[in-house]
Amino acid sequence: MFGEYPFLSAVTESRQKLKRECVGGGKVVNPAPDDTVPDSTGSPDELAELLSSDMQKEGLHGPILTLKLKTSSFEVRTRALTLQKYISSRDDIYKYASKLLKAELPISLRLIGLRVSRFKEDKRWALHLIQHRKHS
Repeated sequence: MFGEYPFLSAVTESRQKLKRECVGGGKVVNPAPDDTVPDSTGSPDELAELLSSDMQKEGLHGPILTLKLKTSSFEVRTRALTLQKYISSRDDIYKYASKLLKAELPISLRLIGLRVSRFKEDKRWALHLIQHRKHS
């Protein structure tokens, strides 16, 4: 398929297998007594840090942030925000996740999750991956 460059075929196939749709995570939370904000176990700040770390390890940036909430009555709420820019930093994720969560307050939560999707890869990371595959 790639003639004299057979390694390109392997890299292309590997990259297609590695392409991700989204990165996200969730935490079970203990509701605060006043049903306004979850305690620090599973707070948007903690989730933003974990999500940002995962995204930066893979060189990913995305414009769609989704907040998923499961209430103490097992109702599931999903709220998404499409941004004008691609994000991956903890500060950006936290800022927009907090806005989505504040719109739902007061709420008694069982679970909170964050997800970022529709990625643009960091070209430096993609180049590193290609170079690593060539030498493997």
